[in-house]
Amino acid sequence: MNNIKLTLLASILFLLCISCGKDTLVFPEKVDDNGSKEPIDVFVKPTDVKVVGDYNQIFIFQWPKFSDKMDKVKITYEDGAVAKEILVSDFSKNYELITESLGEFEFKLVGIAKDGTETASVSKKATNKGLYSADVIRFLTASSNGFNVDIKWQNSGAKNLSLTFSYTDANGAKNETIESISESDVFSFSGLHGSRVSVELKDEFGNVLSKSFTYSLLSSELNTAATKAGWTGAVSSNHEGDGGGAAALIDGNPETFWHSPWGGTILPWPHSATITLNNVKRITKFELQLRHNNGTGAPRDFDFQTSADGTNFTTVESFVNTSTTAKAVIPYELTNSVETRYVRLLFKTSINNLAFVSLAEINFTAIQLEVD
Repeated sequence: MNNIKLTLLASILFLLCISCGKDTLVFPEKVDDNGSKEPIDVFVKPTDVKVVGDYNQIFIFQWPKFSDKMDKVKITYEDGAVAKEILVSDFSKNYELITESLGEFEFKLVGIAKDGTETASVSKKATNKGLYSADVIRFLTASSNGFNVDIKWQNSGAKNLSLTFSYTDANGAKNETIESISESDVFSFSGLHGSRVSVELKDEFGNVLSKSFTYSLLSSELNTAATKAGWTGAVSSNHEGDGGGAAALIDGNPETFWHSPWGGTILPWPHSATITLNNVKRITKFELQLRHNNGTGAPRDFDFQTSADGTNFTTVESFVNTSTTAKAVIPYELTNSVETRYVRLLFKTSINNLAFVSLAEINFTAIQLEVD
């Protein structure tokens, strides 16, 4: 009988040990006046208290639902070499703690009951982040958009940010400030004047950071697939099964070509090829490259036309070609450079009095805005 009692007692003690080993934080047992013991729950589990590192050296303490016997929580930690202690008694909202240092912190939390009884310490580790505005300025970018410089930034937290842009316009040095609370935004200005823009960002805490970009107008030969990236082409007609159509004119490959119909239904002159550039460029020159294996389809009289909308074209200048040499590259210089995104070459006649036209490539020399 004694052995049965001992076995039963051992089993009870074993179950109590397992229960105590669970992730549960309680007050040490308090002995009431009547001798009974009453454990007081402070946190359902230590893991229910979350500490989250945030921007601007902030830690956010997210509280679970506490027992009504809870009075306050004591938070102790080291900030640099300084030991600090904070008492928190309002658990109706998250608690924000701002540290002097950046990095991983270890916080020790102790629950304190209204009668002063303390729980065992719970350790929480988290890593805070630097200035929110530092990330905004770090990922701020500048790019060319035709002859404009576009400065873009992300403000995912929709914080109050003030940005001042210093650049040069047609009238000289200019400073422009905008207030931004959007999740993303862009500031655009003409890059035809000056060569540098500085951005000063001021956040809601008064922190000021800056970043600069340089830009310049460069003359570029646009005669390869890489330099023609983002272009599209269209032609007035195409001979099915012969050549590569409009795409062949801007693929940077002299072995491909466009050919208007030479059999079946042959459309009358003029024939045309329209190039839509990836953005506005100031064109100074252009080239026609004849078909690599047969130059008989070369045009003679043609107009260089531009458009503001890609639909309505006007003639800028007229030219005459005299070459029928296969694979010949024939350069033409505009009397006056022209800023446009849309170019149409309107071919009006053939050197060999043929009804069709063929070409391998259309290339441009253009002054375009480059942002470093």
